[in-house]
Amino acid sequence: MRDGSAGYDTEQALLLTLLGSESSSQAGSEIRKLAARADWGRLLRLATHALTPYLADRLEKLDLVAEVPTDVRERLITGRRANGMIHLLRLHALRSALSALGAQGIPVIVLKGMALAHLVYPDPALRPMQDIDLWVGPSRLDEAAAALVGAGFRFPDRTYFGLFVPETRSEASERLLELPDSPIQIELHGRLSSFDGLPGRGDLAPAMWARTTAARLGDVATQVLSPEDLLLHLSLHLARQHHFNIGLVALVDIRLTLEKWKGRLNESALASDCRRPGMTNWILLALDLAQRLLGAPVPTSVAALPRPDAYEEMSDLALEQIWGAGLLLPPLLEHLATAHDRSAWFKRRISSYFHGSPAEVVRRLRFDLTVKLPKYLGQWRRGELSGPALRERLHLARQRARLENLVQGDGGGV
Repeated sequence: MRDGSAGYDTEQALLLTLLGSESSSQAGSEIRKLAARADWGRLLRLATHALTPYLADRLEKLDLVAEVPTDVRERLITGRRANGMIHLLRLHALRSALSALGAQGIPVIVLKGMALAHLVYPDPALRPMQDIDLWVGPSRLDEAAAALVGAGFRFPDRTYFGLFVPETRSEASERLLELPDSPIQIELHGRLSSFDGLPGRGDLAPAMWARTTAARLGDVATQVLSPEDLLLHLSLHLARQHHFNIGLVALVDIRLTLEKWKGRLNESALASDCRRPGMTNWILLALDLAQRLLGAPVPTSVAALPRPDAYEEMSDLALEQIWGAGLLLPPLLEHLATAHDRSAWFKRRISSYFHGSPAEVVRRLRFDLTVKLPKYLGQWRRGELSGPALRERLHLARQRARLENLVQGDGGGV
């Protein structure tokens, strides 16, 4: 069912209106008409759980709670309350972690979710997050991990997207720790993976550290990225690192960040960094979608940057990923679906099991058999890896590969 000249269906149009800037919100008869026709279950799937608390808040502020079916309203309220309680645990964990790092004289920058929750959201409990991201720099990564262990954190028994596993040799630039008996995890970063592999990336990190600003996150005093660097990181994290598959929550982050510092951004510095090789199109895609979908006030100096010939296709591919947020394949299937030489990739994958010591090989096999395989079997039983659901995930995976090829083929810039 199509609704409106923009070509969005009813649920998409309603969701974008609810999440858009205050000035563009249609808190009147039009939005109520959309709400009356909407499939609210589908709307929540499009929003993903990451937007549940914020969506509940927006419905309340727009006086639309009564338009929401009772079961959906209860899900929204429950999600908001649950994240509010978890946020208190996150704040406690952040306080403990920063205290432990400070005692060892380890500089740290609070990244993404935890910083955004306090700096740009109307209430920090409205921004869920998988973990608390802290940037400590590569030279002090293991020292920082040891400090957190000393403060009561521990390494999990499982790996997480291939990150460091205790008692194995690893060059990974992240260390994942958890607060015992809680869902709280802290991810220590030695570098920002969204910038990995970019030409000239090495000269950006020192400059970003030099430009950090002091901030209070609740009752915790810390350092955060400058607004300009925060926008770069958010845009590259969404676009270059995740190919837009983390969905609308990242665009809400960008919109709120732009609104927070509207008129106070160093536009020339931001535009200059956007022109760096490998970054331009990724950043433009992220900022353009935030503006197009949610009315984000993108600086004119960035909006004026030229676009390449294939940019419209890139934008369409990125938008498709936004609406398909979370529909991912297991990494093995993703690689098999998108690899140019599947047989060569599969041989490399099998041979990787036999690198390292026998203990490392056993640990990896044990993890794959006891954690990954049951997870994939569960997805298959739920129908996520069979039939139309599998075809949709395969299609999105191939479209992500197409998007990356288009951007990389253009050098990521203009």
